[in-house]
Amino acid sequence: MSNEPPLTERVAALERAIVTGLPNRQSPWLLLLVVIALLAVFTAINTQMIRDHSRRLLDQGREHQFWIICHEGSTASERTTAFLDLIGYGNTEWKSAKLVGLDLAGADLAGADIRNARLNESNLFQVDFNGAQLTRTLFHTCNMAGAFLRKADLVEADLLLADLTDADLREAVCRGASFEQAIAHKATFVLADMTDAHLLMTDLTEANLTGANLSGANLQAAKFNRANLSLTRLNEADVTDAEFTDSNWWRARGLSPVTIDRLRDKYPPSENADPDFVTDYELWNQPQPVGGNSSPAGRREN
Repeated sequence: MSNEPPLTERVAALERAIVTGLPNRQSPWLLLLVVIALLAVFTAINTQMIRDHSRRLLDQGREHQFWIICHEGSTASERTTAFLDLIGYGNTEWKSAKLVGLDLAGADLAGADIRNARLNESNLFQVDFNGAQLTRTLFHTCNMAGAFLRKADLVEADLLLADLTDADLREAVCRGASFEQAIAHKATFVLADMTDAHLLMTDLTEANLTGANLSGANLQAAKFNRANLSLTRLNEADVTDAEFTDSNWWRARGLSPVTIDRLRDKYPPSENADPDFVTDYELWNQPQPVGGNSSPAGRREN
């Protein structure tokens, strides 16, 4: 007879061996899973700590830069760098900032929120202010030649004596803004909203004001020499002593009949005017019979 145990006992022993050995075979995989889980938790905690640290550094950097632009001892160069850094941080508080005399020529400030800032005497040559928020910002005597201000919000901004030569203010919102004694030679104000703006003695020689709204504006002693005033709204604007030499003033809208007669007598286009203006004026000024009388065509357009 064989000394081997019965088949049933051998099967039972084999089953016990499998059950007993299974955890031993699985333990390396379980350990690996535990390690991976711990690493994931550690990574998440470390990432959050890095984020918190970066945020603290960012806040400290913002506070330091704001201290620079508010500190009397900071140089113009230091304040310029700090200002640009704060723009990058998204800062919107400028009331206490000392931003006079910054050199920002060519800077990209499109869409920036610079409301209530004092940028007086700054070099803003060809700065990109397109779509920027500039409500009640001060630009006294700034060099803004060639600046881009398309669709910028300049409500109640003050540009006293600013140089806006060749500046682009298409569709800019300038309600109640002051351009007193500013120089805006060849500047573009197409479709700009300049309702109730203050343009006392502003020089708009050769400016393009096509479709601009200057209703209620103070235009006393302003210069519109050779300017394009096609469809410009001048309803209730004060044009006392304003100059319109060789401009197409007859294409503006909202002028009273008395003002039209005065401008017709004083500012017909000369031989130096744009030839297109001369031709257009001759067509506009042709008498047309109205009820048996002759009346210039242009009078009915205003």
